[in-house]
Amino acid sequence: MKNTSIAPKSKYLVLVSVLYLIITVVTIAVRVVDNNDLENIFKPILMPILMLILFINSNKLSLSNTKLIFIALFFSMLGDVFLMPYFDNFILGLVNFLIAHIFYIVAFVKFNNGSFKNGLKKGKLIALSVFLAYLSLIALLSVSMLESNTEIFLIIAVVIYATIISVMVLTSISLYKNEENFSKILMMTGAMLFMLSDSIIAINKFVFEITLSGLWIMITYTLAQWLITIGVVKMKV
Repeated sequence: MKNTSIAPKSKYLVLVSVLYLIITVVTIAVRVVDNNDLENIFKPILMPILMLILFINSNKLSLSNTKLIFIALFFSMLGDVFLMPYFDNFILGLVNFLIAHIFYIVAFVKFNNGSFKNGLKKGKLIALSVFLAYLSLIALLSVSMLESNTEIFLIIAVVIYATIISVMVLTSISLYKNEENFSKILMMTGAMLFMLSDSIIAINKFVFEITLSGLWIMITYTLAQWLITIGVVKMKV
């Protein structure tokens, strides 16, 4: 009986994941060709599809830490909406993604069951690399923004955001206790790709223009959110 009940659920997860892939490809394509009207339609659909994946996996949505991931996806959706061409509001997009990262941090801490230090020790080389990347990014952004006379408010906001997403990545790295825990490796990889995506956005906006930046931003971002979501779904509870 258990096998027959699990099979349909797995089937739906695959179907929704395929839908996410299709919408992702379409969103990336319209972003690359600068079709703002279509981007306004397809981009806001991405996160609700991942929320649906968690909803389908209803037995885990009842857990508090999975609800936190669900809420993080919701605020990510708001971030997508405010950053899409129709609104194009960088500050509101930044604020909503900042809130999303805070929910991710709390969720990863809860997934850790209080073993934050042990996880960081296991993945210390990765953690050190992330910390050095964070310092380098902050230095690069700060110098560039000061040279271009960017408002101090925006500089502070970017530094705070970069700090929060770095903490989010570190809490995801602390999930790394052994190579066999595949679901947590997925979440950790997703968090690092999220940081990479946001770094591309920041460098492209404040330092220098990156060729096909929209392509790299959307590929890393959509893959990051999908990996985190699937990591939660695949986690044994």
